[in-house]
Amino acid sequence: MMREWSVVTYLEQISHQEKRQRLNDLVMICLLLIAGVLLGLFSKYIDSLPEGYLPILVENLRIDRLMSRMPIWLCLALTIALYSRTPLKASISVFLFFSGLIGSYYWYSAVVLGIFSSSKIIYWLWFTLLSPVLAYLCWYVNLKNKFSLFLSVCILLVLAYYTFIDGTKTFGQIYLLDVLVLIIACIMIGKTRYKKTANSLKN
Repeated sequence: MMREWSVVTYLEQISHQEKRQRLNDLVMICLLLIAGVLLGLFSKYIDSLPEGYLPILVENLRIDRLMSRMPIWLCLALTIALYSRTPLKASISVFLFFSGLIGSYYWYSAVVLGIFSSSKIIYWLWFTLLSPVLAYLCWYVNLKNKFSLFLSVCILLVLAYYTFIDGTKTFGQIYLLDVLVLIIACIMIGKTRYKKTANSLKN
């Protein structure tokens, strides 16, 4: 009788933990959607400010360039994917984040500023639609195998392209904050792979 009771108690604890985990996942996904909306509004607001409006330090860093560039958003998507519990959670979280981001950005552009660029929105819509697939793949960087190493190299090569080649074409020089984003991505991927290696050696 005691054994049956302990099994029932154990199953109830598992069920409670699963419900709590699902609730935490739902809250996190909602927070990412809200974060995407706020970042989209902030990005377009910064982009629309006249030159000289911001403090000199911020003006010199050209935060508006950072927010309009691909590296920062790729790095954020990578962060969300790596810290998601499963590849499916990574896909959903990244998709909702970019949906909120792009939706609020172009809403502010069209409704508040009266500016609308169909070519740019199509580009970002395609990126948003593809983001769940990319996030799903990025999650596998968490694993310790050759495929995850291949994915890590591909991600860093894409970021390096936008930093050094696309950045030079766009601005005529390498943009400092793009380099900083690339370094952060390298550290994040390196830390993830080192942690997996350390755990495998302990086991």
